[in-house]
Amino acid sequence: NTAERPWIVARGFRGPTIQGRSAVFNSPFSTANSETITSWEVGSKGLFLDGRLRINSSLFTYVVNDIQLNGNDVNGNGVLFNADKARAYGIEIDSEFRPIPNLTLTLGASALASKIRDKRVYAQVCILNGVVVCTVQNPTIKVGANTFAAVDGNPLPNAPRWNLDATARYDVPLSNGGKLFAATDWNVQGYTNFVLYKTAEFYAKGNFEGGLKIGYTTPDDNYEVAAFARNITNEKNLKGVIENYMAAVFNEPRIIGVSVSGRFR
Repeated sequence: NTAERPWIVARGFRGPTIQGRSAVFNSPFSTANSETITSWEVGSKGLFLDGRLRINSSLFTYVVNDIQLNGNDVNGNGVLFNADKARAYGIEIDSEFRPIPNLTLTLGASALASKIRDKRVYAQVCILNGVVVCTVQNPTIKVGANTFAAVDGNPLPNAPRWNLDATARYDVPLSNGGKLFAATDWNVQGYTNFVLYKTAEFYAKGNFEGGLKIGYTTPDDNYEVAAFARNITNEKNLKGVIENYMAAVFNEPRIIGVSVSGRFR
């Protein structure tokens, strides 16, 4: 059995950004100033059961100062702006287990808590033809024909509170050195907000999807032929939104097919 306990402190930045797309719609350019991020991470890596079990884990936290955010104007055009900061912390664990020869199981889990911190920043809400078309759950203010929602304390968009991943693969070695295999993978995702403000509509909770693959790999692992299925339970998962038009972006339906892949070394 072996174990490592690394730690990392890092600092980085993203330069100023301009939203040039606005010019196409005769809207003023929007810009955001530089943001900086400082992160801390401590983790462990371990091999157990004579190398058949691997477990990696990490605890992390980070602060983004002058964070760059994306929103919309009253016409639905994208705009950029800065908020004071965002804070986040979480944990990640991934493991791999080989209980018997040729069978590999993996399990991964993560949890994340994030918050935008700026009491002065408000984001344009879902407006179409001057009407708010979604159920906004944050305090709002009106400026002319526009309605803005407070974002202080809200989670970062597209940042799931938790994720679970599991995979399994079984290989059958052949006399020519190639392999037959069967593999499956599954993912479950926790609460995810898609916009800067909270609503009764623009979030997902419990997205669930699985896949299956059965195939053959050549002796040198350079080529693979397989039959596959994605979203095998035909789940309908919300993946994003176009807020001004109350439009939903869903995952692809069940897909069944054949794939041929190769590598050149």
